[in-house]
Amino acid sequence: MSKIVTARVRADGTVVEILKDGTERRFTKRPMRPMTDDEVMAAALADPDAQPLTDEAIGRNAKAISAGQA
Repeated sequence: MSKIVTARVRADGTVVEILKDGTERRFTKRPMRPMTDDEVMAAALADPDAQPLTDEAIGRNAKAISAGQA
């Protein structure tokens, strides 16, 4: 089961979790795994929910946005 976390970024760039009582707790700093640009791209393309938009999809989105503003 996943946990939903409410967070915010302070003005100084610190990310904090907002607890149920309204207090804040800093997230622990976990170093990111070093990855090359190619590894980052391969990981992104492997995620079925994060695929690049096709030219056709970009066109549909642009038309929908234009129609919504009319």
